[in-house]
Amino acid sequence: MLENPATQAPVTVIIPCYRCTDTIARTVASVANQTVKPAEVILVDDGSNDDTPAALRRLQREYGADWIKVIELDDDYGVSVARNTGWEAASYDYVAFLDSDDAWHRDKIAVQYGWMNAHPDVMLTGHSVVFKPKALNTELPPRLLTATLTSKTRLLISNHFIMSSVMVKRNCPIRFHPVLRCSQDYYFCLEVIGQGEKAVLMNYPIVYRFNAPYGERGLTKKLWTLEADELAVYRMVWQSGQISSIGYFILYLWSWIRYFRRICIYTIQQTIRRLTQASPFKPRRSQRAYDDTLGYCLASDRNSPHDSNTTQSGRWSDRAGGSHVGDLVTVDGQPNSDHAGSRDLTDR
Repeated sequence: MLENPATQAPVTVIIPCYRCTDTIARTVASVANQTVKPAEVILVDDGSNDDTPAALRRLQREYGADWIKVIELDDDYGVSVARNTGWEAASYDYVAFLDSDDAWHRDKIAVQYGWMNAHPDVMLTGHSVVFKPKALNTELPPRLLTATLTSKTRLLISNHFIMSSVMVKRNCPIRFHPVLRCSQDYYFCLEVIGQGEKAVLMNYPIVYRFNAPYGERGLTKKLWTLEADELAVYRMVWQSGQISSIGYFILYLWSWIRYFRRICIYTIQQTIRRLTQASPFKPRRSQRAYDDTLGYCLASDRNSPHDSNTTQSGRWSDRAGGSHVGDLVTVDGQPNSDHAGSRDLTDR
């Protein structure tokens, strides 16, 4: 039962943990500092072979065992199993996911849960992300909050849901695929939409990521692993009959084009870094700026924030922090028609 419904939300936060002693305290603190606090936090250690389990237990003692649950798995089963395990232990109506090296803006739960509570027909929501923030918990501008209804075709073309931004109803029947190691979040969102549920992306930047979209070290290898998993996702969706053979071929080709684009961006970035380090002159543009440019390009490629074009998607609008919640409309102001008349890769 909630202690105070005015300052606490019926949300369970699930944080999969693996060798994260350097970042987990910051992550949990960002949850504890929410203006509307989630009812519980579940930390799932995925078989870490360092001091992570001890660090999780210290956080449990610091914040209280009535708020933080710690689950220790006996092996490294992968993030999908860790999230699913935490999900099964969740006690509240909504589940929010957060990676152990990310953090939330203090208004994240207030904005996202408030929106979902006002739109009970929506199963899953996500929102935009700030990469490598210079400061945390900056004041959010009184901007227009728009929420775009995501179609399966749109999601197949580009995965714009980052898992640390996702909140989903606990009674969602879909779970994370236990075999996929990198694109399990992508397949999960596709399965939710494939079951006819509504998934919405909000354009409010209330989650922070401190690493590049594809990892700071071993980026080329990581890019290939992600590419292989993405191709596996497309194959699984095709084998399940959700897309046609032509659609599968188009997505397969599109995925390879994006992969080579990422490799080119990474190669150029590495070349600039080597030249910068070798030059006796300090460049006007810092290495941080080059890294941020790479992060933006890669993020916009795989995890792009929601597009302003909603020809094939519905849009809700609201003033963030306001007292009312907008209705679902399309660009022309007409009610959403489930994308009637749009060409879809899923047509058979």
